[in-house]
Amino acid sequence: MFDLIRTPEWPVVSRLFQARLAELLTRIDRIVPADAERVTEQILWWHVNMFMNHQYKTKHEKQPEQERQSSPGLLAELDRSQEFALVRDVFRRKREIHFQA
Repeated sequence: MFDLIRTPEWPVVSRLFQARLAELLTRIDRIVPADAERVTEQILWWHVNMFMNHQYKTKHEKQPEQERQSSPGLLAELDRSQEFALVRDVFRRKREIHFQA
């Protein structure tokens, strides 16, 4: 991640990624565009932070790499959510998490 965010393409690519996710949230989940943009920015920041933190610890604190696990709290919240169809469908497909519809 550190190498990725240092590339000249990072600002453009990250904004395109964020815009596309916001567009999908707006279209599929019917979220107001400004709210979708804020949510996607927050999520992108969170992911970058998590990757950077993990890479820093692995490289500089010599901690062994561990298998990543999903946060049970996040998955429980998604399980209860009926508002974000896109997120629910992606998690169902990719992680085989069963949601009540």
